[in-house]
Amino acid sequence: MEMTYALRADGMLPHIEIAGTDFTIDWRLRELRETAAPWNNIQLHDAEMSPEGEEYYLLYNTVTREEYEFDDDVIEVPEDVVFIKVPYEVRLDPYAVAVQYGIDPEEFVQKFPFEQNLKAQVRPLSETNIARLTEDNRQWNQQQSPGPGR
Repeated sequence: MEMTYALRADGMLPHIEIAGTDFTIDWRLRELRETAAPWNNIQLHDAEMSPEGEEYYLLYNTVTREEYEFDDDVIEVPEDVVFIKVPYEVRLDPYAVAVQYGIDPEEFVQKFPFEQNLKAQVRPLSETNIARLTEDNRQWNQQQSPGPGR
């Protein structure tokens, strides 16, 4: 269903697709809730922001459909985990952003209309620095382990 100002003003929340799963955007709570399983959510409170401030960066487990907490000591690239870029709040829900900042929502949504069919950008971890970090950690661990007879 296409998001319109009237629907949003009546309380309907916008949606975003993340790696094939539909999430409901609740900017007031700074979370993305899996639409089919609302108890499963991704918090945006502490998500890393792009240098330009226009995207949130997250690691996402495509099996559990949850944010993946990265361990700096990881020695293998985790399977089923991808890097995602989620648009910033004005693109996620301009209505909620206007309300948050005391701006007239109708004017703000005219200036920043709802985007239809929002999708998070998804990249495999092999295209990120995580693959290099895991290799560095693996080599470091091998250098630290005592060899036979030590």
